[in-house]
Order: sequence, then structure tokens, then C-alpha cells
Amino acid sequence: MKPRILIILLFLAFNAGAQPVKIKFVIGSEVATELTSVTDIHAITEHGPYNFHEIKTMSFWGTPPDSITINHLRTNGIGVYLKNRYLKPNMVKSEKAFEAKIKTTSPRGDSILIKGSRFYQGSVRLGHWDVLSVLENNPASHAEAKTARSNFNAELVVSFIAGALIGYPLGQEIAGKVEPQWGYAAGGVALLIGSIPLHNAYKRHVKNAIEIYNANPRSALGTSIMLAPALNGATLYVRF
Repeated sequence: MKPRILIILLFLAFNAGAQPVKIKFVIGSEVATELTSVTDIHAITEHGPYNFHEIKTMSFWGTPPDSITINHLRTNGIGVYLKNRYLKPNMVKSEKAFEAKIKTTSPRGDSILIKGSRFYQGSVRLGHWDVLSVLENNPASHAEAKTARSNFNAELVVSFIAGALIGYPLGQEIAGKVEPQWGYAAGGVALLIGSIPLHNAYKRHVKNAIEIYNANPRSALGTSIMLAPALNGATLYVRF
């Protein structure tokens, strides 16, 4: 009984401040869970991490999330609700002002700028996969971008495994199993904590790669790579 209590306390400590939330996914399904935290690209829940691009809306049922969390979810394209009431955007003007600013202040049309956890090339917003692809296509920034991608992929894998490990004994407990395997949950919590250095390493290397890319914008074969707005997001252009 003591190990079980210890694991539960450890899990509860890690999930302190968790908020009841219903997540509706882009594919149409939904899940009722608890949101424990958000990273640059993930919503961390009791069921495991979900990538922002998978989520359509999040409806909170307890206390409202802080303004930073609301704005972070909204700027990643997620509709935020509180007890079925849509939380209206409060930063539309600042977003438009920023986009107007980068149009006039970018030293080159293909320079990449960082605002918080977001990336922009010119006035086009790039996702994490997009910015890594652009950076890897430049010989000068290729090495740093490749390292950043390795850390990014490792973080995704570790987060997924951690969520599965934590959810397994919780599912056993809900199903009424006499002795759920709480050791899995302990391992999952440890993996989540261990993924933090991977996330920090990704941020460090992608920032370094962007600085190198902005200083060396052209590829080895004399081509330049740019993203331009399109109806379905952005179109990649290669200029020789």
C-alpha cells in the first residue's frame, strides 16, 4: 500500500493546479481530461500530451486558465471556452501590429523572426516542422537545425511514452484492478521531467540555427528559399 500512496502523491504533485477541460480534436473526436500544463507545442494532460495542431477547441469547466495560457492556446489556432462560453480574443490588435511591423523591419524577405514560441518568415507564420525544414535547407544552419530536430523528435517520443505509462495504471485503477502497476506511473512522471532538458535543448539549437540562417540566407547552390501566403497556408518557393 505504501508504494501506491507514494506514486499517487508524486503524480498529484506533478499535476498540481490541473484544470478540468474538454478537448475537441480536429478529426471530430473529443476527450474529457485535466490540463496540467502547456509547452510551446503541447497540451499536457492526465491522458498524455497532445500536439496543438491536433486540437480544435478546449473547454474549461473549473477555474478559468490564466491569460498567458489563453493567449498561448489561441495563438496556436485553438478556440478557448469557459463553461461553453467562448473567450473572445484580446490580442488581435497586437497580432496585426506585429505582422505589420515585421513586414517593414525584416532585413530581408527570407529572414526568420521569433516571437515567443512562434516563427515568422516575412509575414508568414511557420510551424515547428516548417522552420526546421527551411533551416536544414541552408548549409550554414543545417547542422544546428538537424540537432534541433533530433531534440524535438526525442521530446515528442518521450512525452508520448510518458503519457502512456502514466495512463496505464490509472486505467487499471478506474477498471477496478486490485493492484494497479503504479511503477509505470512513476516511470512516466520521471520521463516527463526528463523531457524538459530536451525541450530546452531544442529551443537553444533552433534559436542558434535561425541566427546563423539570417546571417547566411542563401544556399550553397545560389538558391534562396522563401514561403509565400497561399489559400491552404503557405507555398514554398525556390529561387535560383
